Amino acid sequence: MKDELNGVKNVDLPVPENKTGYDRDLARSWVERDPDARFRMLKRKIVENVHLVDFPDFRQAVETVATRANETIGQSPYAVLFDYKDHASRLWVYRLAEAQLQTKPTAETYISGKTEPQFDFPVFKPLYDQGVRDFVVFDDAAYSGEQIINSTIVPLLKFFEKYDKKGECRIVLAVPYVTNTFLASVRSLVDGKKLVLLYREVMPELGEILTPADWDLTKEREGRLDAQSQDKTSPLAITVEEDVLTGATLTWFSHKVADSHSFPSAVRRALKLGTTTPYKKQDTNYFRQEEQFFRTFYTELQKRRQAYRQGSAI
Repeated sequence: MKDELNGVKNVDLPVPENKTGYDRDLARSWVERDPDARFRMLKRKIVENVHLVDFPDFRQAVETVATRANETIGQSPYAVLFDYKDHASRLWVYRLAEAQLQTKPTAETYISGKTEPQFDFPVFKPLYDQGVRDFVVFDDAAYSGEQIINSTIVPLLKFFEKYDKKGECRIVLAVPYVTNTFLASVRSLVDGKKLVLLYREVMPELGEILTPADWDLTKEREGRLDAQSQDKTSPLAITVEEDVLTGATLTWFSHKVADSHSFPSAVRRALKLGTTTPYKKQDTNYFRQEEQFFRTFYTELQKRRQAYRQGSAI
């Protein structure tokens, strides 16, 4: 699998091509054309709190947490854990951080997510047997934390409980952008001895930016910022459910298309915010090499699962 990973590392890393931004005149028009002064004030507040993170700023933030990871890990053997699927963010972020790391990891691997305990930890156990005690995750941003908690933190904690009898293992999360919701969720789940959080910036959440009165106001439009047009052929017609005001933050990154749980779709549509996710672009060598890397990992994972089923060890 090392040859396939080298293939990923030996190709150019795709990065965003365009600077993040939105048309200020378009934003002003969206605000001012609303007939209700109260909604104009609410929209203005939202626009003023949109935080655009360009790739150079993001890259610097990744390098900051990578430098702090050096201080945390020291000379301890560690493994870098990617996602449970290919063409996701963790491997790409790790490539950005890698040059800042003073010691090379013992292993760099995908994980099997929630199914790790089901097959007696086919990824984590071999790493532990190689002497790994720090399990490091690089990622770009954490909002609610639901995905990283369920796919990575909880399976690791179950592994620690079963095999780490001396209490030597740690989870190291190097995620430059987080929310207070994420921090609270993780800290309520595990103590600081087993998990180290490395981040640079706390993203303000929509619930922290808007007041209860603001939320009450949106109820007049069934949770939306814009009134629904009675003329269904109108370009201003709002009919899809995702235009209800939801989303964790008003932080928009140039390297990813945030879903409606991360950034309000209503605001993205109104400001015509757009970007391409570089690690998902199928016409790049990086995409093709990663696909091969993941295929090799998954083949090996299936062998380990089959060996577990048969009651034998590889």
